[in-house]
Amino acid sequence: MMHNQRQKYSFTMQRKTQLLIISIFAGSMIGSFIATVSFITNDYSTYLHSSFDNSLQLEDCNDNDNFQENKPLLSHLSLNEEHLKEQYSQSIVIEQEALELQQQEEEVVKDLIPQQLLSEEKEEERIYPESHACSIFKQGTGHEGREIPSAIQIWKQYLSKVVNATRHEKDNIKEFLWHDFTVELLNVMNSQRLQQSVKTLPIHYWDRVGDILDLVHQRWIWLDKNKDSSKTEANSKSEPRKVNILILGGSVTLGVQCHENPVMKALRFGRKPCSWTSRLQQFIKAMTNQRDLVNFNQITLGGTNTASATTFWNYSLFPNDVPYPDIIINSFSTNDVHVQSIAEAKESNVTLEEYIFDMNEEFVRSVLSNNPPPPFTVENNNGIKERCEGKVPLLLYYDDYLGNEQREIRQTLSFNRAINTLSVYYGFGFISYADAVRDLVYAKTSEGWFSPHGWPDRQIHPGMGMHITSAWVFAFNFLNLATTYCDAMSRKNSDILTLLRDKTKRVQNGPLEHRPLALPPKLDQNLTLDNISKLWQNAAESDEVSKKVENRLLPQCDTITNKSLPMTNKCFFSWIGDMIDKKKIEEFKEEMDPFLWKKEEDNDDDFNWEFSHDNGKTGYIATKTNAKFTLRFTDIHHTVSTLNFMVMTSYGSKWEGSMVHIDALVMTNSTDLNSILSKNSMEIVGYHDKETSESVIHKLVLDKKAEFGNTLVIDVQLKGGSAFKMTGMAFC
Repeated sequence: MMHNQRQKYSFTMQRKTQLLIISIFAGSMIGSFIATVSFITNDYSTYLHSSFDNSLQLEDCNDNDNFQENKPLLSHLSLNEEHLKEQYSQSIVIEQEALELQQQEEEVVKDLIPQQLLSEEKEEERIYPESHACSIFKQGTGHEGREIPSAIQIWKQYLSKVVNATRHEKDNIKEFLWHDFTVELLNVMNSQRLQQSVKTLPIHYWDRVGDILDLVHQRWIWLDKNKDSSKTEANSKSEPRKVNILILGGSVTLGVQCHENPVMKALRFGRKPCSWTSRLQQFIKAMTNQRDLVNFNQITLGGTNTASATTFWNYSLFPNDVPYPDIIINSFSTNDVHVQSIAEAKESNVTLEEYIFDMNEEFVRSVLSNNPPPPFTVENNNGIKERCEGKVPLLLYYDDYLGNEQREIRQTLSFNRAINTLSVYYGFGFISYADAVRDLVYAKTSEGWFSPHGWPDRQIHPGMGMHITSAWVFAFNFLNLATTYCDAMSRKNSDILTLLRDKTKRVQNGPLEHRPLALPPKLDQNLTLDNISKLWQNAAESDEVSKKVENRLLPQCDTITNKSLPMTNKCFFSWIGDMIDKKKIEEFKEEMDPFLWKKEEDNDDDFNWEFSHDNGKTGYIATKTNAKFTLRFTDIHHTVSTLNFMVMTSYGSKWEGSMVHIDALVMTNSTDLNSILSKNSMEIVGYHDKETSESVIHKLVLDKKAEFGNTLVIDVQLKGGSAFKMTGMAFC
């Protein structure tokens, strides 16, 4: 038996050696031939490119691959140039001749390989069964079933569908007014450019990519099985949930100035519906034949930056209907280099890049440190409450900043450099629209498709072209994540160690077999090659990490419930103006009124603060000099250690000199001033000399926490100017 196995193994090795030698020999001949043909065709395509430039001024047609990719797009345009058709026909003839020669050479190689060796090669089974999420990429068996196509290959196959799926739902299908603009954009944004937007893959979080693919796959199958079924209770319980994506950003992500485009004013859309976030949602549905697979939650507040996002995330300051996310997208790149960041960097005596780095590292660590997050209590599919373990969100960063807040090119790259370093160090995903189009903008800074209009005047909000392109950039990156994951999982080298000659002894002084469970140490000036290993390993052995490991004994939430997980607000009292529907302002005022307190010595005329939704920003506004208000919370039932005030900082004569003074008193459950346990104060300025409005979070940390049963009193008075606007509060 052993003798027969050895004979079989020996024959197999001889056969593979023969194939290898013949392939190398034949391959060298083919390689020389292909190199010659490539030179000829590339030479011709250079001539073809100049003809295109003179007649159509289309970009990226400088090689046959690009021309083949863009050929379906050109069919969308009305082109009547006969000489162009003739040149294209000639190029097809040359390409066909080259292909025939290549096929002849391949036949020569086949003749060199003994047919019995070829016939003895058994067709391998497909690597993924049909029940697996990755099976969607290939339905064949053998070699075809084992190869996962690249994102570029797939994208090229569906260019016509991409054009049609890009049509906005408010752009009538019979008109499709922005059709040719879409085609022109896609002609420039070919697959090579889209590939350039892929900066860093989430290499330490591939398991989350797999989880998300499973969610999509399960829901896809369920939707197809139940598309003709009536909605029943049993149906609803078995319905797999959507993938939840949380997008955090500022006014660019919100869609400010999205209506700007070279075709016509696009006022029909409105800001948010015109934005890339809305377009991406529509695009995904159109590309999947209207399957509802993804739930987008867009929290975009003008004038906020990543520092605000950290506060929102740490305290879960989101509307009640926003579920715990599977994916978080940080889209604050433009706001992170905004005037407020510049001023705070200067005040802190650091460079803008250092400020951006530190601010974003805090956010990254805040999101990724909860791995896994604290246990959730949910109602399982049988209606019974149960504790379960959630999973850390897949973190993706998006860079859409091309400049104009700064004029120096190296300064405009500060965000890009900082996030690139952080993404490599922490292993999250980084996507850059800016890098995909940067050369186009630098070559002609007055262009209006990809960069903010009105250059060189200060303008940071790009128009419709950027939002359409950003939807493609994200769709391509999602596709690239899926194909890369599926390809990587199909090529695991877990069996490579079977090739060891001596399996009893391993080569010494290698790396750790597994990364430490904790996040790597904070990447500050004190981290060195001398201490990083010890700090990281010590962190992995800490009690905090041990508790997280214990949580992993709990069932996975997605295995016991089909529902999305809740985001629990961690604050005693909170509101964010731009998250309140303007139609519900009156309802919120009723919720806040019980906490507004008037002292005996106060006059009615002093209380001149009111809720307002002016200039698209909801807030609590001082309308008179010396205006004041007092909030009193008795019988505290939730520990409060930090008071967060979100303030709109603005410009102009109305806001000049604007400043409030705040006193926070922690007391026993009494109004007696002698019962004060601690008093903390701060002043906040609401004016700056930059012609823009920003929302900044100011924190007042209490010396003594307000504990269960205490009273918390907060006095706010306008001490300078005649106007001030608070756009949010969170007492946590």
